[in-house]
Amino acid sequence: MNNFKYCNYMNKTLKVVKNNDILEYFDLEGNPIQLESLDELQETQQENSFVDNSTDTISFLSDIIKNYVHLNNEKEYTVLSSFVILSYTYDLFDRIPYLWLNASKGTGKTTTLNCLSKLVRNPAFASAYTGSSLYRIIEDESPTLLLDEAEDLDNRSTVKNLIIKILNSGYEKNGSVLLTEKLESKKFSTYSVKILAGINDMLDTIKDRSIKIKLSKADSQFDKKNILENHQAEIFELLAKKINSRIAELCLIINEPNILNLSDKFINRSYDKWFPILSITKVFGNTDLYNDLQIYAEDEINESLQDELNSLENLVKSIVEEFYKDNSTNNELELNGKYYFKTTTLLDYFEKYQPYKLFRNQGELTTYLKKLNISTDRRRYNHDVTSFYTFPKENFQHLKQLNLGKRAS
Repeated sequence: MNNFKYCNYMNKTLKVVKNNDILEYFDLEGNPIQLESLDELQETQQENSFVDNSTDTISFLSDIIKNYVHLNNEKEYTVLSSFVILSYTYDLFDRIPYLWLNASKGTGKTTTLNCLSKLVRNPAFASAYTGSSLYRIIEDESPTLLLDEAEDLDNRSTVKNLIIKILNSGYEKNGSVLLTEKLESKKFSTYSVKILAGINDMLDTIKDRSIKIKLSKADSQFDKKNILENHQAEIFELLAKKINSRIAELCLIINEPNILNLSDKFINRSYDKWFPILSITKVFGNTDLYNDLQIYAEDEINESLQDELNSLENLVKSIVEEFYKDNSTNNELELNGKYYFKTTTLLDYFEKYQPYKLFRNQGELTTYLKKLNISTDRRRYNHDVTSFYTFPKENFQHLKQLNLGKRAS
């Protein structure tokens, strides 16, 4: 038999808890309330209670989220639901991913953030804090940090720089930042669950640590039932019971990760990102949800690798084009429709980009250059046998013309 009930008081819903024959009153967020008078206190009807028809915790959360959020891929509801559970269990993991809500205008970015803020543990919107107070709130309260307009992080204001430091370290348990105030330095923990939302792309260092969900515009209006607005306290209680009942199973997987039987695609950062979410789905979902999410994760990993490959190829191309424009009148030889540049000349140019650690060795670079029809050749030059990279005239002549025109101006 429940030891609580819901009552109306001055047009607000309160939870009344009986504890050792003493009645205590709380709002729907769990905050204690002192009543001035009991005259207007009325018990609500039982039919207004929240009904849980779900078979597992992931489905329980997904059914709620679907009242507020439209996604084209059903598996992405599993991701959102897993992140909600992660906010209660993140401290069991050594590393966790960020959730990145990528949205175009009118796709419900703000609604999605607000919905998740009513489900996650201890939500805190980053916009409510300034400067070092954001460090302190993470250190003291370990909130689920919600950050809107994340694409503005490359606009390097002082506050944005602080947030970037938090995000660059806050994905792992020992993540921290050193803050100096009044000549005194203190280390602040940055580890907590973080949900980012933005319209445009994000910084690569943060994107690599995030699971991206693409929000889409609904075809029609939601049949919104105000579930969270009317039943948040009941939902919290149910969620807490569901999580607590299976937390031991989650600990078992964390200690014995081979239980998940993940493929060899899950390595390094891909493993760091997906292990917590897949572990949670394995424990708090069902077999179909877990198998579907594993396939979804593998597809995401393949897509990310291809994007990374394309990005690197484009970067190599842009560096080569800049090199050519800077050296278009300095080629050592011109033979058979090709410009010849000493291998060392191009390698020295690429050295400027070594902080990015683009390639482990010259062989890797040569492989990418071949995709631009740049090949290697050895010829006698100034009485010595010299190694060259050869640039086809037809591929680079337009850059030479552009560069000469620029110099003439």
